[in-house]
Amino acid sequence: MQELSCGVPELDAVYDFRTDNVEAAQPLVSGRLAQALTWLSETWPDDPARVALNGSDGFLLLPQTKDFFELPDTSVPLDYAKHVAPMISDMGAMLATAALVRKIGAKDEAAG
Repeated sequence: MQELSCGVPELDAVYDFRTDNVEAAQPLVSGRLAQALTWLSETWPDDPARVALNGSDGFLLLPQTKDFFELPDTSVPLDYAKHVAPMISDMGAMLATAALVRKIGAKDEAAG
């Protein structure tokens, strides 16, 4: 595996970019992947996200200690604004993240 740079110093300091095909990987790593990782670092700032691409498959790991489905104790009345709305917001962010990562390797006309 050969190492390469995405050209964004902040990302190159946090991520290791490795490939067995530099010629094919470089445009992806310095283009959509760099844009996606920049967005991920802003949206999920706690720890760096991990992305692996293999052919047409992509894998995303978001290191989080948070339980996204955690509700208060059964003795606590549920409050939509306090308990449910943040959960919906987190789910929306995860779906947006998945949609973004899905576009990393897409052809230009499919990336929309």
